[in-house]
Amino acid sequence: RSILTKGHWPRLDDLNVRLPSSSVAAAVMFKSFYAGKYRSRILEFCLTQGFFDIRMGYQHKQNSTTPEYSSSGEMGKGRTRYVTLNVPTFAVAPLLLFSGSNALTVAEIASQTGLPTQEAARAVAAFLRHTNVCSSILRVCGSTSSPSPLGRPTPTASATLTADTSIEFNDKFRSSVKFVKIGSVMLREKSEAGVKEATATAHRERSLEISAQIIKVMKSRQTHDHFALVSDVQSGLKHIFAAGADDIKKGIESLINKEFIKRHPTQHGHYVYIS
Repeated sequence: RSILTKGHWPRLDDLNVRLPSSSVAAAVMFKSFYAGKYRSRILEFCLTQGFFDIRMGYQHKQNSTTPEYSSSGEMGKGRTRYVTLNVPTFAVAPLLLFSGSNALTVAEIASQTGLPTQEAARAVAAFLRHTNVCSSILRVCGSTSSPSPLGRPTPTASATLTADTSIEFNDKFRSSVKFVKIGSVMLREKSEAGVKEATATAHRERSLEISAQIIKVMKSRQTHDHFALVSDVQSGLKHIFAAGADDIKKGIESLINKEFIKRHPTQHGHYVYIS
């Protein structure tokens, strides 16, 4: 839903997920359009972020034991109800596998989607939860599920799912609402050190961008006032990220120490470019 330019966020972990062919075709089409409009930019899709809206139909029939169901809502005979599922992007592929299969093990889901087994288990676990507005979308084979929503959420830990655990669509799925948001699936647990490293990397990238912009402005101006320099640098970087005045000041001090620029000998608050 949004495009992040370099410098806005640290590098995000991504997973090589095999999305449905229709989604892949749309992504290729948009990437081609974006490359044609912005020739100097490279577009990457981070599948661990964002959400999909899927319209799912289910058969509401008291005596039905094996109802037909699909993500497209094409149903057999019987009363059909529809619900829109707001699903984390990388969990879409595991869910759609059940539109054409009765039951799959976690290992089979991992194999067909390209997800590591642990991540496949985490994705499946999001659909095994009951909430106060709907029953679980999927269920472990052999378990029972009440056709009516439960009184409180009952999370299913992905740690309890093994590679041999068999999962099936919940044929007793019921929902009292037409829009259901599936909770974000937790990806690999990140250590505090890893988060700090990602933040430091982003800070270094921004510092380099700021320094390059300062040199660019000073090279064209030769002599410049401090506040005007800060304003020009912010204007030059606004299409990449919002540069703070304190960060720009640190960049100026760094370039003075490296002898790229110097303070004006007679005019206070002015800088001179050293050619």
